[in-house]
Amino acid sequence: MSQKIPELEYLIDILKSLPGVGHKNATKWAYFLLNQNSQYIDVFVNRLKNAHTRIKRCTQCNNLSLTDVCNICSDHNRDHSQLCIVSTIEDLQRIEDSGNYTGLYFVLNGEVNPRFPDKPLESFIVLYNYVSMSNFKEVIIATNFTIGGQITAKKLLELLETLPVKVYRIGFGLSLNSALDYADDETIKYALINKNYLKG
Repeated sequence: MSQKIPELEYLIDILKSLPGVGHKNATKWAYFLLNQNSQYIDVFVNRLKNAHTRIKRCTQCNNLSLTDVCNICSDHNRDHSQLCIVSTIEDLQRIEDSGNYTGLYFVLNGEVNPRFPDKPLESFIVLYNYVSMSNFKEVIIATNFTIGGQITAKKLLELLETLPVKVYRIGFGLSLNSALDYADDETIKYALINKNYLKG
């Protein structure tokens, strides 16, 4: 029986901490990295450190940005009367890539855990303050059609109930238990067009 190398096990372990990476892929990536030359590893590490150091969160919407306010929030050509609430930055980028939405965003950084449905997200308070101090006329809840996403949408409606904004839920085009980052452009387009009115 071959003796395990601690350094290799530590490398595999940290790679397994990445979302969606199991032991098999982590091991494969670890061997790949160990087979690269020092120049490749230096570039890899430096780019990771540079991104981690320079990229920050937008103070308004939680999007990734090199400045305090991201390029979407600071764009005067966008519709500042419309806000789209998404669960993750990946969802924001997916909607942006579809080219079917020109308003602003707010990233929740997660969804309500179905096991603890009464525990709100930390970002709820920030979102409430953001909407109450802005001139939004329309809010679109674009969380996923999963159990967590549906619970989050319900909690968001309750949160925004007292504010003078029209609230919509992203519409059909997305099936039950579907996620935005797997939807094609046409699906996202019709989900936005056919948003469901909730309040306001």
